[in-house]
Amino acid sequence: MNLPRLLCAPILTIFIMGRALAEDPPTPALSEDERMDAAIAEARSRIDEFLGALKSNNKKRFPMFAVKAAVTEGDHVEHLWISDVTFKDGHCVGKISNQPHVITKVKRGDDYKVAKGKISDWIYADADTRTTVGGFTDKAMEEPAVDLGEHELIGIWVIKEVDGGTGPRKQPGAAIEFTRDALFMGQLGDQPARAKMADLAQMNTEAEPKHIDFRRQDTLGYSVYELDGDKLTLSMRNPGQKRPASLKASPGGMVFHLVRQHELDKHKTL
Repeated sequence: MNLPRLLCAPILTIFIMGRALAEDPPTPALSEDERMDAAIAEARSRIDEFLGALKSNNKKRFPMFAVKAAVTEGDHVEHLWISDVTFKDGHCVGKISNQPHVITKVKRGDDYKVAKGKISDWIYADADTRTTVGGFTDKAMEEPAVDLGEHELIGIWVIKEVDGGTGPRKQPGAAIEFTRDALFMGQLGDQPARAKMADLAQMNTEAEPKHIDFRRQDTLGYSVYELDGDKLTLSMRNPGQKRPASLKASPGGMVFHLVRQHELDKHKTL
């Protein structure tokens, strides 16, 4: 699902970031776009920030690292994410996370290394601040959000359970927030803290079950939901997959069982 900045309970952070890297479309020759040139320049100017976190070897605070690199083959160029990153002899070494669209000499899961000065983007998760840092090129590719107006889901929803197809799991303190044009995730607390998960693309409240779709970069993620007073069941699929046929958990998606926040604690914020 763009690598958006994420803020959520640890299990959700790993789920979303891991799938986001795997499903992100490879980026074509970014230098043809001024926005991408600026994004790459920022990533390279701040690369020591990334390497400092990586070299700290603090896996509890920094559970996930990835870099993006240009892979060339003849006249073709694709910028691919590389995860499970380590740094050695001036190179980031890891495994390619997304399947190339044009390049054939590498594939998802292959080992790959890129010199520090050739990195075109980077991202890492910080568990202490519950944020992700980096992802500059993905942000540059984001399309403007669609304002859906005062729709029925606006507000904070506390996550009671999440089911990824292996049974429901509790998520203490985790919540999502719908605005007119975006979806955020975070932890309830006395200090506001949240991060954007996706833009809203469209809703269909006449469908059964109701539809709500999210946009991450140029890819739509299709979801269905059921609203019963202050209880919400939301079935989300990964971007590029078909819309869920029901509200039941299935592979490739997650079902959230939520309660509207004002029923629990009006004083806590996201």
